[in-house]
Amino acid sequence: MKKFLEQKLKSHHGSNHIIVILGLVAIVLLLMIAIPVVKNNTDNKMNNVDEEQIVYAEHQASIEYQKNYKPFTAVFDTETKQFVDKRTARMSVKPYGSSKEHQGMYLLITVDKDGNISSQWISP
Repeated sequence: MKKFLEQKLKSHHGSNHIIVILGLVAIVLLLMIAIPVVKNNTDNKMNNVDEEQIVYAEHQASIEYQKNYKPFTAVFDTETKQFVDKRTARMSVKPYGSSKEHQGMYLLITVDKDGNISSQWISP
């Protein structure tokens, strides 16, 4: 009877190890799935922030063009909501690109003589 109880204890102890190992594997698998999903959501949000900056800057460029109908090319400063000459922007405009692709960059807006607006992310 004593041997039977010892065997039961040993087999119970072994099954506890298996449960712990399975639990750790489940946690690792969960992390392997969750981390990329969270990272992807963050990247999408940063891309959305950049898209909002483009829309706002192009809207402001349209307003600026309608004031005097002169074409221009300038960097849009998100802090002052003003257009800054490309040559001096490096000294006065803080880069504001949020996404991985545009991080550390700012937006160059071009309005041609017909009022067509284009934008481009540029490095300082």
